[in-house]
Amino acid sequence: MRLLMSLVENKIMKCDTIMRNALSPELKLEIIMRYLAIGDSYKSLQYLYRVSASSICSFLPAVFDAIYEGLIEYIQVPKNENEWKKIINGFNSLWNFLNCFGAIDGKHIMIQCPPNTGSNYYNYKGSFNIVLLALVDHNYNFECIDIGNYGSNDDAGIFEKSNLKKALEENMLKLPDGAVMHCRAKRIVENSFGILANRFRVFRKPISLAPETVVKLVKAACSLHNWIRKTGLSQHSISVDIENLESGRLIPGSWRNEEGSSGFRGLGPPTQQNPLTEARKKRDSFAEYFVGEGEVSWQNRMIE
Repeated sequence: MRLLMSLVENKIMKCDTIMRNALSPELKLEIIMRYLAIGDSYKSLQYLYRVSASSICSFLPAVFDAIYEGLIEYIQVPKNENEWKKIINGFNSLWNFLNCFGAIDGKHIMIQCPPNTGSNYYNYKGSFNIVLLALVDHNYNFECIDIGNYGSNDDAGIFEKSNLKKALEENMLKLPDGAVMHCRAKRIVENSFGILANRFRVFRKPISLAPETVVKLVKAACSLHNWIRKTGLSQHSISVDIENLESGRLIPGSWRNEEGSSGFRGLGPPTQQNPLTEARKKRDSFAEYFVGEGEVSWQNRMIE
């Protein structure tokens, strides 16, 4: 907490006035970390910390912003080919995915119905949501996050409107030639979301904040997730899925043993059922690779 405090203190510190003393940065950060970790209500936090609910509501967005800004170096998109190649090599060595620069998927984050928004946030499952679209690396870190799409959109529509798609089309990512991303490296990105929801249990129920504040919350949580993983600060290990190569069985990660998360849901089925010609070619080339040059000794046992 002290290390994190040093990164955000100046951003959330306020001066005392003749009317009252300002809340200390330490207290603000402690309240926010409790909120993220447990998902306590304002009322519960008010009694626990003796800080009014209105004050918590007031400083909460600013602290989320401060966390994200203070940890921005841990959640930046790779800047050059060499940084991308480290991720590509990681996917190749750990997961046998050739030329993969990221695994992509999204989650619906349940929120309480925002006023005067009609059906924009209304999801086909009967809840109100905003969408987190994420590209993750081989080590379950978030490379790129796109937050705030309406919950009424499907995954194809969400990607079409995302900044990530725009960056790919305009060649802004400086990717090596031949690099691709995967939506079927499913287990990697599923584990990333699972670790996030297990560590920050605010995601386990609908979030009672305005959509623009939920966006700030998600950015703060994702940056904390990366910071904890990249610096090795966590004293509580959240295990991920592993494959038992002898038995051919999948051993679920510890996050899967938790009670179901009602506030974190997968995206709906895409409306576009027929893949593009380019997508089919890439799919076929990977199929040939995985049954040929890229075959591993245990893969047939995993599907028996």
